[in-house]
This record gives sequence, structure tokens and C-alpha cells, in this order.
Amino acid sequence: MGNFTINALSSQGSQRSLDKAGRVLENSELHCSALLTSCSRLLKLTAFGCARIFTDTASGASTTRPALDELLAVVLPGDTVCVWRLDRLGRNLPHLIELVTDLKSRGVGFASVTEQIDTTTAGGELIFHIFGALAAFERQLLRERTAAGLAAARERGKVGGRPAALTPAKKREATRMRNQGSTVGDIADVLGVSKRTLYRHFAAHAGRHAG
Repeated sequence: MGNFTINALSSQGSQRSLDKAGRVLENSELHCSALLTSCSRLLKLTAFGCARIFTDTASGASTTRPALDELLAVVLPGDTVCVWRLDRLGRNLPHLIELVTDLKSRGVGFASVTEQIDTTTAGGELIFHIFGALAAFERQLLRERTAAGLAAARERGKVGGRPAALTPAKKREATRMRNQGSTVGDIADVLGVSKRTLYRHFAAHAGRHAG
């Protein structure tokens, strides 16, 4: 069994570690002024039982996190993923809940040092049930705002003919939500389109902006 840690992304990069037991540590290598803070976090995470560091380097708008993907690929039942702070794992609350729920379904625990949350305990699991309710509420608000925005866009545009599965307004909204870290599943649910349609859109969008 092991303990793993995930940390927030930054343009300068962040490091994450994984120990013999499975816990992940985080240490951001930014500037000299942040070195003492990083070392302090590393020591605290080590004391928590973490040893191996995973590092992602990305801008704030990027959704690509190969180190996180690697971590999710190596964790096993009985392991615990540990983060310094909650925003080190998920880009937003729905994404965080989705990741932690996936870990739980695989028998993997989750802990956050700053918020003192540990889902391997009864109290920590209760907190995440509350977070899950808040995430559902946020998704409902997002659906309502998106529906209002799309209705306004239709009023400004032309009416008639068979509507496309993914209208220009929906394409813009899908891209915006993806850049903010929403999952394809959440976007499909909010916009009322299939995941396959969204995957085609994102692939085409990436091709247009490549190079």
C-alpha cells in the first residue's frame, strides 16, 4: 500500500512525490524566495508518509497533466493520494469531486494536509459528501446560466432550419468550460450534446490552433 501527493500547477511548474507506502508529496520549485516554503511543505508531507514526487508543468489555462495521469495509473487499492491543498488536485470543485470519487471507487484514499481532510476516516468522508452536494449545486447553476446565455444567443441570431448538434454558441461555451477544467462529461450534460460530438469539436479546435 502507498501514499501519494498532488500539487497545484503553475507556469513555473510543481513537483509531486510518491512514497514506498503510496502517498504523494508536493514541492514547488519556483524562485529562491519560495525555497524555504517548499522545503517546509516537503518535510510535512514526508512526515505524513509521502516519498515520491510527481511534477506537472503547465499554464493556468492548460488541462494537460501527464504527471497526474501517471499517478492515477499507478495507485492501487489501499493507497492514499495526499495533496498539500485541495486545489493541487482538481482545477475546480466538480473536477476535484470527480477525481476523489474515482479514487474511492478504486479503493484509494485521499488526504489534504492544509484542510486536514482524510477520506480514510469517517469525518473526512463526511466532508467530501458535503463537497459532493455543493458540486451538484454548482453544476445546476452552470446549467441555468448556460441555458440563459444560449437562449440570448438564439434571440440575437437567425431562427429557422434544423439546429446543429453543436451550435457556434455551444462551441464557444464548450471551449470556455474545457479551458476552465470542466470534464467532457459535465460539458456534455450542461450543453445537451454527446461526448462524441464534443471530442470531435475539441480535436478540430486543437488542429486549427496547432503550430
